[in-house]
Amino acid sequence: MEPPRIGFYICFALPWLFLLVSAVPTIALFVRRLHDSNLSGFFAFLVFVPLVNGLIVLILAVRLSVPEGARFDR
Repeated sequence: MEPPRIGFYICFALPWLFLLVSAVPTIALFVRRLHDSNLSGFFAFLVFVPLVNGLIVLILAVRLSVPEGARFDR
């Protein structure tokens, strides 16, 4: 069996690496946005609920910031 060539790594491994590297900052930004809306960061786990996750995440992300959300800044 021949070892994988460089094209394999560029086409398949590199996108997976980018996904893993960008996942943590993306989740951190979403939790910060939830805190600005005075919601718990645990709502970020709604991303893992099938079928409804996109709609719920979109609705929670576009909510307005409220001054009470500053309690998470401490």
